Amino acid sequence: MLSSFRSRLVLSNLIITFVGLMIVGLVFTGVLTQRNENIRRTDLAADASLVASQIEQLYRLRAGTQELSAVVNNASRIWRVRVILLTASGQPINPQEYSTGTWIKPNQEALRNAESARQELSNGRVLFQSPIRGTVHPNGGAVLLAANVSSVRPSVTSLSSVILIVLGMLFAVWLALGLYFTVSISQPLLRIIAATERMARGDYSARVTAKGDGEIARLGTSFNAMAQQVGQSAQVLKDFVANVSHDLRTPLTMIAGFSQALLDGTAKQTEIQSSAQIIHEEAAKMQRMVEDLLQLTRLESGLQKFTREPVDVRLFVQSLVERLNRARQDTAAATIANDVPAALPFIEVDRSYLERALRNLLDNALQYTPTTGRVTVGATAIGRGWVEISVADTGAGIPAADLPRIFERFYRTSPSRERAQGHSGLGLAIAQEIVEAHGGHITVESIEGRGTTFRFTVPQVRRDDLARKPAVSREPLRQPAAQ
Repeated sequence: MLSSFRSRLVLSNLIITFVGLMIVGLVFTGVLTQRNENIRRTDLAADASLVASQIEQLYRLRAGTQELSAVVNNASRIWRVRVILLTASGQPINPQEYSTGTWIKPNQEALRNAESARQELSNGRVLFQSPIRGTVHPNGGAVLLAANVSSVRPSVTSLSSVILIVLGMLFAVWLALGLYFTVSISQPLLRIIAATERMARGDYSARVTAKGDGEIARLGTSFNAMAQQVGQSAQVLKDFVANVSHDLRTPLTMIAGFSQALLDGTAKQTEIQSSAQIIHEEAAKMQRMVEDLLQLTRLESGLQKFTREPVDVRLFVQSLVERLNRARQDTAAATIANDVPAALPFIEVDRSYLERALRNLLDNALQYTPTTGRVTVGATAIGRGWVEISVADTGAGIPAADLPRIFERFYRTSPSRERAQGHSGLGLAIAQEIVEAHGGHITVESIEGRGTTFRFTVPQVRRDDLARKPAVSREPLRQPAAQ
């Protein structure tokens, strides 16, 4: 039973309640006892003063020793204390009455000065001394009232009923509040446990209700975010397996078919060259995909080492654009324009990896831009110590539903078209990993039918005051002008 969180929470609450009430009870008893003792001491001092006043009146009336003894004995019997009448010299009026008791010495200084006094005696008694003032009796004197501590300090037993009632009420209130908070804490946790069990069975739609701003609510919010991420990761894994299987099956089928035709001699003499060419091209596709996967894995794991160096952005972009134009000079394609200003600060990057990221973005833009369109590379300094590079095209644009997944590996907005053109679906994922490995961010904006703009940030040549990581600029989508 005690293995569950709720039972342990209830038990701990009961133990805390019991210990707390015991402490409260002891403190309450001590405080109440001390208060009653103080009240009792005050009352006894007042009683001593009252007897002194009565004796003073008897002195004025010239009362004898018998009458004085009667008043003293009567007070002793009523208050259940010992009352002694002293002369001005400190001797009892009727010493024979106290011959069997232990004589208690008065405070001589208070007696001489006709002052009140109180003494805490070692034998467990409290001695109250009250002077007889204004007396006409030549002896004057004082009244001593001696009481045992037990008669001054009330017994705990006399307070037990009150203490038990108060503790009972406190226990009931404390227990009700404790059980309420126990349930309020454990119930959300039980819901989270149930949701995790659903996730363990493969139900990634499990969510919990998170209300308020407390730790339990934040736990529920974190669980929901985790469940969403796990669901997305599971979907990405499924898509990854499906895409890899499809991308490998097609070239493997063609390689197996044409190689079999070459081996068994069914291929005509005129088809041998074309068959070998197809096998070579399909093998090259597989090799590129495997290399991309290995490269992406190294980037994601952080094992890839970068050699950073100062790079002039405009010259870097111009070199890449010229090489792309030379490679496409015999093919009709959109125009690539270098719109990077010459006055930008140098950036500190790994030149080869940044070129690969930018080339992937340009290849993606060229793929979706018609031959009459335009792809523009721009750049601007933003924040402190960062440069933003953009690739904008006038192509078909990306549907809004595809934008959140555009950087996922093997994700394609047009699978059949991209596979036919030999694209693996890893280019944007690799570009994102390269940018983030340099400490930057990459974003995409797109309007269907008008074009797409990718933006990413890279660091300038480092200085101590330019080391803060920026946020990617959020300017409105800039469409390049038609050529």
